[in-house]
Amino acid sequence: MKNINFSSGVNNSAAEELFPLLKQFLENKKLKTADIPDNLSELFQLCEIHSLQPILCYMLLGETSLLRERYPDLEKKIRDQYIASAYHSVQQEASAEEMAERFYKAGIPLAFFKGILLRRFYPEPQLRTMGDIDCLVSRDNRELAHRMMLEMGYVCDSDKGDVWVYSRGRVSVEMHTRIAQNSFQNGFDYKAFFSDALEHTEKAGKYIFLKREYHFCFLIYHIAKHLYSTGAGIRMFLDIAVFLQHYGNEFDWEQAAELLQETRLSRTAGAVFQLCGRWFGTKIPWPDKVREEVLDQLEEYITGGGTFGFETHDVGDMYLRRGYEKSEKEGKHRLHFRLLWHYLFPSADNMLQIMPAVEKWKWLLPAAWVKRWWLGAFRRRSHSLHTVQSMLKDDGGRSRREHRMLKELGL
Repeated sequence: MKNINFSSGVNNSAAEELFPLLKQFLENKKLKTADIPDNLSELFQLCEIHSLQPILCYMLLGETSLLRERYPDLEKKIRDQYIASAYHSVQQEASAEEMAERFYKAGIPLAFFKGILLRRFYPEPQLRTMGDIDCLVSRDNRELAHRMMLEMGYVCDSDKGDVWVYSRGRVSVEMHTRIAQNSFQNGFDYKAFFSDALEHTEKAGKYIFLKREYHFCFLIYHIAKHLYSTGAGIRMFLDIAVFLQHYGNEFDWEQAAELLQETRLSRTAGAVFQLCGRWFGTKIPWPDKVREEVLDQLEEYITGGGTFGFETHDVGDMYLRRGYEKSEKEGKHRLHFRLLWHYLFPSADNMLQIMPAVEKWKWLLPAAWVKRWWLGAFRRRSHSLHTVQSMLKDDGGRSRREHRMLKELGL
């Protein structure tokens, strides 16, 4: 770990303690008294912003008396969060079980992916937190699936675009009809490539999951998508290490390499593998590597940003960084004008959440813009103002540097 100045307030000592701890967790080892760090408060803060605090809690639970003596307030918080996380995990698993059962009996293919599958590969599955249960259904079965979710007592919180969101108590479900969008500047059509994801599944009893190499390629795409947006957290990289540890020699690296090369993600994957090796000791022989200087910058970007990067970045940063994709040399005023233009007049792909009909009837795009302007002015005014202010700020060249970093990652 290099000496990095984290802009989110995260310090080097906490980060230096975290990665060996996660490595011990993967090896299914508990912390001993001598291993308990002196900067536990800072370490807990870092775990909180990366949704890793249940793992820290689990690693420390064997030393509760020492914790109570040295950190009485923190010990209670650690224990309470551990219990709450375990309880939420049980609720999510029960909900996924119910959904799998109901859809299986109805003969409707419903594939689960991301966290609901990955957590099963962890040494202690309940410690892998997730905000939503992600699942995939065909467009033809969308309305039938919707009715079944309502019959199970779920409330539909969003029914626009490719992802419909349901909630029941503390359990949230994201039901997709498409699992990828186009967002990078590398020219590859990810939306089309992953459009037939249901044809790349396998059954495990009443459950349906994405096939492992295909799912692995999607996980790399998912990390890339978040890196290109506001940020990807340490947990996404831990998922990769756990995934490969689980499958071991069963994993077909030749097939995975073909998929990653076809999707132009080989270079991004190389950076992911390098960080997994640096952080968790994961050994992945991969020819496509990035320079150590770029890797250090990526480490800072990830570690300081938290689960989805919001500790250090927002949507305005994303617009500002993407502004350099056309030219890094144009003047500030011209750059700001172009950013505002793209913010006010997004592409049809970006308007599907506002008006899904735009996908079929492109002539509706101006109407979608008007609807978005109205929502931005009256429903989300503070968010809109903050985004505009953020994209027009002077960030000391950070966005330019991050644009160059992402370009080296093939994004």
